[in-house]
Amino acid sequence: MAAAMEFPNWQAERWQDLDQNPLIGPLRGNVPRAVIGDPQVILPGEFDDLWHMFLIGEGRFYKFDSADGTDWRLERDYRWGAGERKFVSVNPVESA
Repeated sequence: MAAAMEFPNWQAERWQDLDQNPLIGPLRGNVPRAVIGDPQVILPGEFDDLWHMFLIGEGRFYKFDSADGTDWRLERDYRWGAGERKFVSVNPVESA
């Protein structure tokens, strides 16, 4: 007989919303369709010394970078249409 699977306690009372939480709100207006989600994160050391986060929402693909995992900077804003296989850079951020 298989052992019972154990899950972490994800109950709401175990979470705290701290001021330094890296919460990123809608980037293109405060409407439900503009909400971003499905974050994918590359940790420091996997590619370079930065944190990299990729999100999607409303036909867009966003790339953020962070030195500390808390303060994030939008680096790229890509858009695509249904059936497209190429990304078009809409908002590349100029390096300082």
